[in-house]
Amino acid sequence: MIYSYDISTPANTSKSDPLKTIIPVTVGLVYRLDIRIPPGHVGLTGLWINRAGFRVWPSNLDQVFTGDDMHINFEDVYLIENAPTQFLAYSYNLDDTYDHSFLVSLGVVSKEIFMARYLPTMGYDYFRDLLDQISTQQRADQDAQDQAIIADPFPGLVVTEDK
Repeated sequence: MIYSYDISTPANTSKSDPLKTIIPVTVGLVYRLDIRIPPGHVGLTGLWINRAGFRVWPSNLDQVFTGDDMHINFEDVYLIENAPTQFLAYSYNLDDTYDHSFLVSLGVVSKEIFMARYLPTMGYDYFRDLLDQISTQQRADQDAQDQAIIADPFPGLVVTEDK
C-alpha cells in the first residue's frame, strides 16, 4: 500500500510552534519514504516525522528535511506492530507571504510480504503455505455445500400432503 499526503503549511508557521499533521497508516512495515519539496520553498520550510513521541525521519534530532524543488526518497525498514498506527509530521514555513506544501508518501506492506520480496526462499514457503490454506478452506467449503445439497436437494421447494 502506498499512502500519500499533501501537507500544506501556512505562511509564518514558526519552528518553535510547527504545524502537526497526522499521517494514518496500517499495521505493517514501512519500506519506503518519499518527500517532494516543490519549487518555491527556497529553504524557508522544514519537515520532520515522529511516531509515538520519537523522531523517525530524519533520525538526527537537529536536522529537518528542507530545500527547494527536491525529491527525497529512500528505502527503510520501520515496523509498526501496534497502536498508534500513525505518524505525526511536523512542518514549519518561515515565508511571510506564501503557504507551501510537502508531498509525503509512505510504502507499507505486511512483514511477510516484505520478507518474501527480499528472501525468495522464505517467500516461496510463505506462498506455498498460503496456497495450501486456501486449498484446504476451499475443500471444506465444497464439502459443506455437498452436505447441504444432500440434506436438502431442492431448497425452497415446499412439499404439501394431499388429503
